[in-house]
Amino acid sequence: MNAAVLAVRLVVLGAIGFALGFEPGFGLHGVQALTLAGFVLAVFGWIGTALLADDRFRPKVALHAVFVVGGLLIVPGTMQTALGLILVCVALLSTATGVREPYALGITIAAGIVVALLYGLLVGPVIGLVWILPAVGSYLAGTTRRQRQERLEQAELLLAETQVAREREAQAATAEERARIAREMHDVLAHSIGAVSVQLEAADALLEDVPGTERALDCLRRARGLAAEGLTETRRAVGALRGDPGALRGVLTGLADGYQGAAHLELPETVPALRPEAALAIGRIATEAVTNAGKHSGGAPLWMTLNSADGELCLWVHNELDPAAEPGSGGFGLIGMRERAERIGGTVTAGAEETGWTVRVRVPHD
Repeated sequence: MNAAVLAVRLVVLGAIGFALGFEPGFGLHGVQALTLAGFVLAVFGWIGTALLADDRFRPKVALHAVFVVGGLLIVPGTMQTALGLILVCVALLSTATGVREPYALGITIAAGIVVALLYGLLVGPVIGLVWILPAVGSYLAGTTRRQRQERLEQAELLLAETQVAREREAQAATAEERARIAREMHDVLAHSIGAVSVQLEAADALLEDVPGTERALDCLRRARGLAAEGLTETRRAVGALRGDPGALRGVLTGLADGYQGAAHLELPETVPALRPEAALAIGRIATEAVTNAGKHSGGAPLWMTLNSADGELCLWVHNELDPAAEPGSGGFGLIGMRERAERIGGTVTAGAEETGWTVRVRVPHD
């Protein structure tokens, strides 16, 4: 219950209490004492329902009943001004709004019978029956209001479920498209590169015993190496697109194994689940960082660490610098790494430190 509703209730109760103070003979004796007790119960019941949590159903029913009883106790002493009946109608309206059936209907029937008896005995039978109508009208108004609130809540719930279903459909469509691209890459690109590698190997074998072909053999062997690297990268990309949880581990292991100097790799026992595009981006960033290290460090030692902390996957790549080599400024390679990280909600920082060059990647994960 929000503060505005509580404030409105306090104002209404204050106005009724102020009006009761002008009732003839209002005090602590006889019917007037009953009126005072009823007002105290009404305040306790109505304010209590405002402060009570929505999931406390049974206490809420009891407090609404106390509110109604408080209004009924005021009725005998306020026959002329009908303040008690007004408070009973307010109580029934609040009860029908905040309490589900059959409790609201039961409280209303009991209150209607008491109102009819009080007015029937103190004023007349016909008047007693007439004054039931405001109580019934309050119940119907409260029921209509409660049903409207329930429909609004159901509509909001349905809207939320529809949104979740659409997001799942979009995720399924994205996953299906990634799988299709992965199949195309595997069936076309990977097979083509594999065939090229086989042909280069055959050409190498044919030229090996031919005099004067050393330069050609060197070119062929470099081409074979590039083809093998391309085939490996293609397979890694296919694994990442298909959401293979071991794809990133395989990329980092391959980079460490293929580094031209000493490489130290630290990986967690379990790599956190990543979106395929995130795993692919981290792998590309790591490849760029290791490639730059090979260019500028002259084969100096390399360290790579992957860990998870505070909902982020962190990759740390550090290489010592060759004293004879001058570190590069990063150029477009560093810009590309940062752009890849930004597209998946991550960050990249890179810079020279005391012992060399460090690249840090932070990417949120589920």
